[in-house]
Amino acid sequence: MNPLRPSRPVPGPGPAMGSTAGAPFRSSGTAESEPLRLLVVGSNGRMGRKLCTAIEAAKDLELAGSVDSDPDSWNAIDPRKVDAVVEFTHASAIVGLASRLEALGKPWLSGTTGLDEQERHAIEHTAARVPVLWAANTSLGVALLRHWLREAAELLPPDWELEIVETHHTGKKDAPSGTALALAEVYREVRGGKLMLGRGRESDPREAGEIGIQSLRLPGVVGEHRVHLSNGAESFELTHRAHDRVAFVLGALEAVRWLVGRPAGLYGLDDWAQDRLGN
Repeated sequence: MNPLRPSRPVPGPGPAMGSTAGAPFRSSGTAESEPLRLLVVGSNGRMGRKLCTAIEAAKDLELAGSVDSDPDSWNAIDPRKVDAVVEFTHASAIVGLASRLEALGKPWLSGTTGLDEQERHAIEHTAARVPVLWAANTSLGVALLRHWLREAAELLPPDWELEIVETHHTGKKDAPSGTALALAEVYREVRGGKLMLGRGRESDPREAGEIGIQSLRLPGVVGEHRVHLSNGAESFELTHRAHDRVAFVLGALEAVRWLVGRPAGLYGLDDWAQDRLGN
């Protein structure tokens, strides 16, 4: 299924009571600014644990609370002491979370992947009331890779072709990765083209405009995405490698700093990149 399509702010009935949407951006790293108080949802997961550690180590951030898979963990959360929510959970939890976080009325960053149509709709519905940033991959390097790939799709003549190779650890269940599919979608939004997920002995010859995605699984690889572009006369590659999962944590925290103070709407890291570039 296609990932969520982040957009500019969407019209809605306005932020819920107590929301920080539309409030002045709380700058970080200055003596005058107060720490940004973050609620981590999914704190017992691999990303959640790393997020809590990183927030506690950051001078401009404060861990306002953490919620795990136990529903009672919400009882300890004081909404008045929360500026924004960072959530990495499971797709099956999104519908219920979206309703709860809409009522909370705080900016919400979600890094949960594998969403179906109902779960995507739940996030979009919440984004009509509060700013929501959803990203299948919160690495800032991947955000730049998407930006450069879109520029290549817009600049290069039609005879240039794209192939993507993604490599992950042996425990990853899905293939191709959500990031590889999202990269292909960036290119397809500009040029169109048919996706080819892997090739075998019975595959037909490659068609013009086809976008192939190959998946490799090797021990110890956090994540690598290689974008190959060629017209036959020349070629080049764009590569991103995640050496440690903390890259996704640091990207998520940078993104939620940016998200606070934005109007209600559905955002992605593409919006962060465009804003930082002044576009």
